[in-house]
Amino acid sequence: GKKHRKGYTNAFLKAEGCAPGSIVVMTDNSFMMEKAWEEMMDKIVRGYRSLPVVCDNPQWWMIEIFDGFGAHLNNLPALKKRVEQKVLSLKEEGDSSSYNQAYDREVAKSDKNVQWMNLSYLRQDCKYNSNIIDQWKLLCCGLAAVRHTANNPKIWEGSFRAVNLHPKYQVSFET
Repeated sequence: GKKHRKGYTNAFLKAEGCAPGSIVVMTDNSFMMEKAWEEMMDKIVRGYRSLPVVCDNPQWWMIEIFDGFGAHLNNLPALKKRVEQKVLSLKEEGDSSSYNQAYDREVAKSDKNVQWMNLSYLRQDCKYNSNIIDQWKLLCCGLAAVRHTANNPKIWEGSFRAVNLHPKYQVSFET
């Protein structure tokens, strides 16, 4: 968005279940720009490094996988900040959902269902109020999906079991 709406702060994101390092950055045209990407980079990388287990192992490298959005991978200062903190950035190629089978199987469906439900509420609300769905309302829909998945670890477990990647329930290739 262009204007920071009151109450939608980084503390709000944390309270709503976002990962450490989550941040809201405003831009002139309401789209992700390279300047905004650079601005949020330090906070994101510090968030990565504060995660459980990671913070106890500063010598470890991390891998982060992006879609093909230009600002993510074409911004040298942002990439340098990542490398300095031992974060390796990779680009996910199109049509590569086989690499994300566990996410695609149940988690993505759950996320989409929760977002669809909340968007339906927003559409109904818009009929009676401002008739506008802005970025802040969409942010709340996304946060609802994050909270739903975070509060239901069985969704992830079911996904990993369904694609035979859960270490406790993995079936051998021969079987």
